[in-house]
Amino acid sequence: MREREQVPQDFPQDCQELLQTIKSILGTHLGLVKKGLVSTEAEQLLIASYQMEKGEKISRLNFYTQTKKKISPQVVKRSLQFAQLRAQGKLLQHITGFQTFLGHDYEVGPEVLIPRPETEVLLETALKVFEEQGRVPTLGLEIGLGSGILSIELLARYSRLKMVATELQFEARALAQRNALRILGEDAQGSLRLEILAANQSLEVWEPFERHQSLPRADFLISNPPYLGSLAEVDEEVWHQEPWEALFAPPEDILFFYRQVVSRASEFIQPGGMILMEVPHERADEIKSLFLGLKAHIEVVKDLNQRDRVLVVRA
Repeated sequence: MREREQVPQDFPQDCQELLQTIKSILGTHLGLVKKGLVSTEAEQLLIASYQMEKGEKISRLNFYTQTKKKISPQVVKRSLQFAQLRAQGKLLQHITGFQTFLGHDYEVGPEVLIPRPETEVLLETALKVFEEQGRVPTLGLEIGLGSGILSIELLARYSRLKMVATELQFEARALAQRNALRILGEDAQGSLRLEILAANQSLEVWEPFERHQSLPRADFLISNPPYLGSLAEVDEEVWHQEPWEALFAPPEDILFFYRQVVSRASEFIQPGGMILMEVPHERADEIKSLFLGLKAHIEVVKDLNQRDRVLVVRA
């Protein structure tokens, strides 16, 4: 992977020196060096520190073109602290506190999965399918809300849509509500457009919807369920710092969540509805075969690396 281009020559010298110091610190992290991410993450840490000082978001371009004054001692200190944490292996997004997903900045932390580009493919596929159908969905379900990226992005695009989502962790439910309020505005409060149902244990799939009692059948289900089968399928930094219950399927049945969706989908999704799920490319064919009994149109969409990534089931 190529490093970023050099900073502009007219960028203040003290800022250039600070950036170089951050790069030197990050250069002790062999994983970042191997992936060619030292320069990229050094910039992200510096800009994140600057944003915290200013209390507002600023793009990389604006940072370099508008930041002509000396950076404050507070930004310098924070940037170097961030660099030390990253060099020690703390995840970048846990240091900065956010991750950008389709143009929106989402608060993240150890209680939720960090949004990934593969999940953008899931969301974009859903939008494309809705457009092809020529109808606007009014009720959607999500299993495993996490930081809220899928439900919130859909709500941001469809003003008549309501999402009902499940989530195990109290901390994650609170975080998703904060993301919804910041991105969607006041109408995201309470159960007006995003209703979050508590799962009582990690293997619950349909049970929170069942306890709802007054929930009608939905237009669609969307989910990025736990699907990893072993530690070898993910970087060590990830499984050390992100929630296991959101990463790993039960070892005795790594297709557990897909089987559960198939088994009761017709009870919760109306005729003509859809199921959209992120899948591991290694097991996409096996997962696809689980859904054949639904007598629906089934396709698997590839991600940017041309790997099978999104399962689409259309009745």
